[in-house]
Amino acid sequence: MSQVEELLEWFGGAKFLSTLDLTKGYLQISLRPNSQAKTAFPTPFGLFQFVTMPFRLHGAAARFQWLMNQILQSHDQYAADYINNIVIYSASWEDHLTNILQALKKAGLTVNPANCHFWAKGGDLLGEHSGGGKLQPLVDKVHGGVDPV
Repeated sequence: MSQVEELLEWFGGAKFLSTLDLTKGYLQISLRPNSQAKTAFPTPFGLFQFVTMPFRLHGAAARFQWLMNQILQSHDQYAADYINNIVIYSASWEDHLTNILQALKKAGLTVNPANCHFWAKGGDLLGEHSGGGKLQPLVDKVHGGVDPV
């Protein structure tokens, strides 16, 4: 995962920005059968175990990050991940999404369309307005003068 400052620097020069939100992040990653037993928990209806990676499982964040690094490795010139989001930043709209969506499909991951944002002119990310070749702080995050007493 990249540092926030590094991400903002990359996004600032982009003319087109999009964010993709992975649906239920960790829960899309299958557990190996020998690992499933380690997630078992009792209920009044019997013993249950996860078949996909639950949140708060030791090593889940590292495993998820490893997967994201593998998926985005060949796309690192125009895409970055931030927790369970993928930010695509580019100078041309034509190839903006196609390669990333194909890589996610190949990995068996899905995105949540309701939480995805597609901007042809830029957008608000990490407290900054990025895009159009510029990076500016969000006006509502910056205030001048002294707070009234």
